[in-house]
Amino acid sequence: MQLSSAQKDAVEYLSGPQIILAGAGSGKTRVIVAKAQYLIEQKGYAPDSIYVITYSNKTQAELEDRMAADLGDNLPHIKTFHSFGMDLINEFGHYLKLPNEIIKASEHRLWQYLKRAIGELTESDLLDTNQPMRVYLDLKAFISRAKDELVNPEEIIDHAERELAAIPANLDEDDTILHRAKWGKVLEAGKIFQSYERIKSDEGEGIDYGDMIVLTHQLLSSEKVVGASIRKRCRYILVDEFQDANFAQVEILRLIASNECGVTVVGDDDQAIYRFRGASFASFRLFQKLFPGWKIFRLEENYRSQANIVRTAQALIELDPAARFDPDKKMTAHQPEAAKVIVRKCPDDYSEALAVATEIERLLQDETYQKPESISVLVRARRHKDTLAKILERKGIDYFYDKSSAELATRPAKLLLSLYTFTADNSRVDLLPSIIKHFIPNLRPEIERDINYHISRQGTDPLAILTVFIADHGEATPAGLEATVALLERFKSLASECSPLQLLERIISETGIFKDIISGSDTIDHEAMKEISTLLKDAEKFQSENSGAAHGAFLDYLDWQDGSGEGDEEIEVTAPVVLQTVHGSKGLEYPAVFMIGLTNRRFPAQKKSSLIEFPPELYKEMLPPGDYRLQEERRLFYVGMTRARELLYLYGVEKKNTKISQFVAELIKSAPFAFSGECETVGLAESDLEAIGPRQIIFDPAASIIISGSQPSDKAISGSLLEFWKKHSAVAKSEDDFNRLREEFLQNLEAGLVSLRENIQRDIYHPNEAPRHYQVGDISYTDISAFKDCPLKFYYRKVLSLPSPSGPQQNLGSVIHGVLEEAGKAMIAGKRLTLDELVASFETRWRKEYLSDPDRKERLRVRARDLLERFLLLQSERTAVPFETEKKFRFSLSSEPGNQPPRLVGRIDRIDKNESGLEIVDYKTGKKMKESDLKSDLQLPIYALACLDRFSEIPGRLTYMFLGDGTTHDATYDRQSLDKIKDEILVTIDEINSTDFL
Repeated sequence: MQLSSAQKDAVEYLSGPQIILAGAGSGKTRVIVAKAQYLIEQKGYAPDSIYVITYSNKTQAELEDRMAADLGDNLPHIKTFHSFGMDLINEFGHYLKLPNEIIKASEHRLWQYLKRAIGELTESDLLDTNQPMRVYLDLKAFISRAKDELVNPEEIIDHAERELAAIPANLDEDDTILHRAKWGKVLEAGKIFQSYERIKSDEGEGIDYGDMIVLTHQLLSSEKVVGASIRKRCRYILVDEFQDANFAQVEILRLIASNECGVTVVGDDDQAIYRFRGASFASFRLFQKLFPGWKIFRLEENYRSQANIVRTAQALIELDPAARFDPDKKMTAHQPEAAKVIVRKCPDDYSEALAVATEIERLLQDETYQKPESISVLVRARRHKDTLAKILERKGIDYFYDKSSAELATRPAKLLLSLYTFTADNSRVDLLPSIIKHFIPNLRPEIERDINYHISRQGTDPLAILTVFIADHGEATPAGLEATVALLERFKSLASECSPLQLLERIISETGIFKDIISGSDTIDHEAMKEISTLLKDAEKFQSENSGAAHGAFLDYLDWQDGSGEGDEEIEVTAPVVLQTVHGSKGLEYPAVFMIGLTNRRFPAQKKSSLIEFPPELYKEMLPPGDYRLQEERRLFYVGMTRARELLYLYGVEKKNTKISQFVAELIKSAPFAFSGECETVGLAESDLEAIGPRQIIFDPAASIIISGSQPSDKAISGSLLEFWKKHSAVAKSEDDFNRLREEFLQNLEAGLVSLRENIQRDIYHPNEAPRHYQVGDISYTDISAFKDCPLKFYYRKVLSLPSPSGPQQNLGSVIHGVLEEAGKAMIAGKRLTLDELVASFETRWRKEYLSDPDRKERLRVRARDLLERFLLLQSERTAVPFETEKKFRFSLSSEPGNQPPRLVGRIDRIDKNESGLEIVDYKTGKKMKESDLKSDLQLPIYALACLDRFSEIPGRLTYMFLGDGTTHDATYDRQSLDKIKDEILVTIDEINSTDFL
């Protein structure tokens, strides 16, 4: 591996505790990988004696991939602090009398525990607010910080009570009021924290992230045998992203590192954006205190960004030297200077958004920026991107924005969620008008107002009110209203029989929402499909974590998800433009970066006080001097700037009473900006997002018929404008008011039609959009089968990730597989579970499963005993011993150089071993397949290929256990037959890659 002299010095240093200060783009990951490789290959360290600990799952995965490329299977332990803690807790938790198997509770379940704990506090100033989600988030942050500082609830309560009991005599009246208010809230938060811990312990269904660290520290500090065992294993420890390590994590590092153990911490104090109170260097200072003899190595050469970007970013960060651990660290550029950093001051938000979109449009003329994720637009807060997103849509520029289920933008997805919400909660009469309007689009305004009046002023069931309304109006009832009410009544009756996912699927099926999304054979609303897919996946995830939960609980879950911003699923991005927050961009890089919304009060963000903050008096770390909020905002701005490789644009609004961001103003005044940057002024642009005309027709929901089909008719256009006029005129309060609105509308309409004619006359021919292709990366046996069965089924499953509808048999199969995995692990440990033990395990799992039909659930429960009995009978005939269960695999199908080859992924139920080699076992809860299907089946040969890749050995036997009838199917393969099957799979992948999906 080629290293610079600074990198090489850092890699080869082994003479004591080491701090590597790795600036942005300086090759931090390269140095960590190279140091691990150096220890193993040059210094003879056993891979399992080296621990690489990092901050997040994302960086853990990146390190695993990079090290696997250089070291093959001889990998050191690569963990996050939390996964390291979980491993230790599961191994030694019995010392603390913890359950045998500890799991991480879902964030939603932890939210429920915290809500219950809050509810136990009968009177509280803290809870006297109409912002329950804000209370939850602030309390969650309070508890998390307490655990980071190793402060328990009792310590908080005790300290708060002492502060309240002994108010300093020298305080004036106002200070006394503030003192009591502060410590009164801390006391309440401590009591809620105490109740939360008790509820979590009583429920026994998992721990939170903070517990992973607290329990790890408790085991290492209180149980000598645990600390001794771990220290014996560790010969070298490498810690990544050390600037984000907290007090508890640094303490754990101290407890696991013996005097003979080498320790290297790597980080950048200038990129600390996940810490507290601006403490960018507390972890480094604590390290220096706990590990005497330390030495600092600087990596100051940026290999990512061109020189102009590096110089301006450095100018910003070094303006506050007191907030830096190493004020003398100065980044230089390896890449020569290219385009200057562009600052553009805009007169208002719309002009800014239009200027950004226009520049993006210009860049996209160059093929360089047409590749996925070539341009990033960074915002301080999610809401700052809304105007730009509308303009990008209007310009037809493809962009990606990762939003939650609650941020629905398309009409079909909004309709689905409205129907589900109203079905689950009939009190949500606010949803009925839009639902009725969807099914009866030509409803006269006066009838619409009459219906809304009735349903909003009655205290009974709104559907009952509508039924009376229909009876009273007789033949004058609007066409379609009776059928709409009947449909809603049907959904209401289905709710008690269906799980959340099942009810959503029934609503989709019976309303024909997918028919609205797919127009004809060649037009599909991909955005609506994505949003519905996200909603269905959320329901599926919710059910897996909350078996048998009611619909109200799922709505609660969606509310929580919206407020907490949770979501960690990695999504493949195909758009050239990515909209994201600066926090979300950490660790990424792009050819071109636009930072927008750069005005004071936005960036740096306006100070927002918390309802409850963890008191500085309880911190165990050194707090920095100065304005910690501004220090952290500066580092966040620096992180955003250093994401750019080639082009960096900074946009902000400057006008009367609105100043450009303090950071932009500082940059413009800095010496490097004189030759590394340019400042321009953008002219005022008149917003036409709200004007009546072609653009308004596109954005107005009532007029969406114009763009829903490929060839809108004159009748459709005039009908849409008429519908828009009806909505516009419905607000008239008198005949004169109506006449005034009509004249204004007609004048605007004339202007809009002129604009429409001009736009059409200027329009040029655009070739039809190329068919959508899916480029296979990772692919499983199930994906291949889905494509062979039906390409559209593959598209829905793999490309759009729509959950497959689940049924009772799938529930049973999933639970049985879980029981058999447990049985396999027992056999590996030398124990054979009895039928009664297997059945008991099944019963425990089955009770948590939700099935709408109790009788069906009971019949399947009885059937499960037969399946497990057949398993034991078939197992008794086997001589091979299991040594792996649920073994994941992922291997490349081609060794040819060039583009990333497709990879087969999957999971093998069980791998056995005997004197003659490996054997594979796969469980099937059904009966034996037809011989013709078995002959053409690819699942077992894929498993054989996986074993060949992983163990360099073809299994001697591969077996299906059909538990439905107690039969088996054995297969064997040689190298030639596997090569033939691999070629067959590659042909299928070529077909997938060349298929024109909708």
